[in-house]
Amino acid sequence: MSVCLAIFYTYTWLRPDGTPYYVGKGSEKDRAYTKHRTGLRLNPPSNKDHIIVQLWPDEATAFAYERYQIDFWGRKDLGTGCLRNLTDGGEGSVGAVRSEETRQKMGAAKRGKKQSVEHRRHNGEARMGRKDSQESRHRKSQAHKGKSRAPFSERHRRSLRKPGILGRHIRWHVNRGIIHPSCFLCGEKICLSV
Repeated sequence: MSVCLAIFYTYTWLRPDGTPYYVGKGSEKDRAYTKHRTGLRLNPPSNKDHIIVQLWPDEATAFAYERYQIDFWGRKDLGTGCLRNLTDGGEGSVGAVRSEETRQKMGAAKRGKKQSVEHRRHNGEARMGRKDSQESRHRKSQAHKGKSRAPFSERHRRSLRKPGILGRHIRWHVNRGIIHPSCFLCGEKICLSV
């Protein structure tokens, strides 16, 4: 049995002149160092010395300190201070368990909507260079174990044989270091030289 201790912290992002511009609360290891995609889409300071992190024993204390800091420094949108926070803090739901009904509604709202080409390109660029941790890769691997893949249709196999596509298909094998005397996807003998 493994024991996982939750770590809660507050963080403050400082401008180059040392004044704070954002206060937040985190529980993930890199929340204080990553771009925020909600509200104003804030970026953390490029100089990591301008990020102040303070650990707390529990989430309630971290939320209380976040509220205190925002109240102390004031919010720019309300004209009371220098922070770019859009709320007074103390919100959030780490480990929230949503009901099955809520999960179904959330899924239905997203189902069938296609992302624009621009949005897909942006998402791809955001993931560029990221590598999943060993633990994450292992979990994904375990999730797929025992699941059989449906065989590719004859139409798909024919499309792989078209000029240009087979070259990309061969590169797929080479890039992954998978050297097979025959390819199970297109059913043709291929010779790969690395």
